[in-house]
Amino acid sequence: GLLSVFFAPLAGLMVRSMTLVPAMRILYGFALLMMTAKTLTVLWLSRETKQGLIRMQETRHVSYARLLGQYRGVLHLILKSPASLQVLAVIILIQIANTISSNFFALFATQNAGVPEWLIAYFPMGRSAIMLAFIFGIQRQIARFRIKQVMIVGLMLYLAALAALLLSPYASFLLAVYVLLDAFAFALVWPRRNSLLALQIDPKERARILGLMYVLMSGFASPFGWIAGWLSEINRALPFMLNMLLYASCALVLWHARKTTGDDTI
Repeated sequence: GLLSVFFAPLAGLMVRSMTLVPAMRILYGFALLMMTAKTLTVLWLSRETKQGLIRMQETRHVSYARLLGQYRGVLHLILKSPASLQVLAVIILIQIANTISSNFFALFATQNAGVPEWLIAYFPMGRSAIMLAFIFGIQRQIARFRIKQVMIVGLMLYLAALAALLLSPYASFLLAVYVLLDAFAFALVWPRRNSLLALQIDPKERARILGLMYVLMSGFASPFGWIAGWLSEINRALPFMLNMLLYASCALVLWHARKTTGDDTI
């Protein structure tokens, strides 16, 4: 996934050389080929998990309506578990913040920080290069620390990155600081976000609980696209101020999580 952003400038070059419509036709055709290749590769090379085979055997003669009805019990499992609720809060807050940053960074950078539009595609490239270097160079050294500790450090880096971004109209070098800190924060937070999901979910119900959690995450996160857009119309900096509040809230949830669960892994 990180390597794919290195092809982003090609799209800009294609649009500049052959106009938008022909370029988009080529890009969509290329996307079709890549997704087809991915689907076939997964189909041929992947194998069902042990728990998946057990679940398939158990539900062989169960109707789809009854299977859907069983999700009420799955929702009850999530709601009665403090650990699951805390993990759900973490993934929702991180997802909302990531959506806002992805959609509104370009607007702020071009309209407030004075970045040329043609240069925007190179920011994800720099971010991905830094993340790859971080993952292969430092990730193993920090694996011995608890998930909660590393994630809180990552969230603090997110806050510092956003502060640098908001100040970048007054000092352009702070955009480079933002990219650096944001890449470090992503490399610390997102892999451990996935680890939290794996550690706090019953393996026997992991597939259904994960599926329902992602549905709940999408449902809670969806309105924030409109909210962030409304804030951006008022002031381009407001969506990122909202992100600072979200990351701070996420850090508080993680800090509180260990006290309530007694689990040293978080």
